Amino acid sequence: MENNKIELPGMQIVEYTIQMMYNDIMNQVNGDDDRDTVTDRSERECIPKWIVMQMLLYLASSFSSDCYTDVEKLRNAIRVKVDGDELLSGFLFFVSHNPQFGYSWNYLRKRRENYQDFLVTALSFLYNVIIDINVLAGVPHIMDEVHVVFQDFLDVARINRKPYVSTRVLWDHFDRIAYLTKDYTVTIKNKESILIAGKRKEASDAVNLIGKAIKMMNDSGSNKD
Repeated sequence: MENNKIELPGMQIVEYTIQMMYNDIMNQVNGDDDRDTVTDRSERECIPKWIVMQMLLYLASSFSSDCYTDVEKLRNAIRVKVDGDELLSGFLFFVSHNPQFGYSWNYLRKRRENYQDFLVTALSFLYNVIIDINVLAGVPHIMDEVHVVFQDFLDVARINRKPYVSTRVLWDHFDRIAYLTKDYTVTIKNKESILIAGKRKEASDAVNLIGKAIKMMNDSGSNKD
């Protein structure tokens, strides 16, 4: 997990937080996001996904202090929380004794260990995306029509008020979160046109992509003049 703050020349300092991301996605679920057209069907389908996203954001907020910047400390904290989850343990026991499923108790307990790994990876992803979003929040206003898609399911747009960014989930691609790795894709778009895309392995990769997008927007504006 990274805990450094990255800046581009001339950028303003704005802090976008996990809580702000939570509020943005809650507004989306409630139908208060102008970028979404929510139908009854899509609302029904996104609610279970939103519950999962709520859980991840809650955990990310709970373990956001500096003492969890070490991945192993985060992993140990997650292990304690999952192992002590009575509802989860009860559910695993219930499923293991359902004749419709051929799973043994031992198999499901093993899957609980995989679930812990999933949580650690998902939280690390969210922490790193927050770093990238803060870079986007502080860039010049030439980027106001730009939005950035992280791993094809988190769509972050520039807005004209603080914190200058707003996040929504692309619910149709929500399953991407189950296959997260340390690296993830960053796609920068001007409306629906892709400006640039690349793999984000460390914070400087996202900074470089955003910097290149700014240059492209500047060059495009100069050509129009």
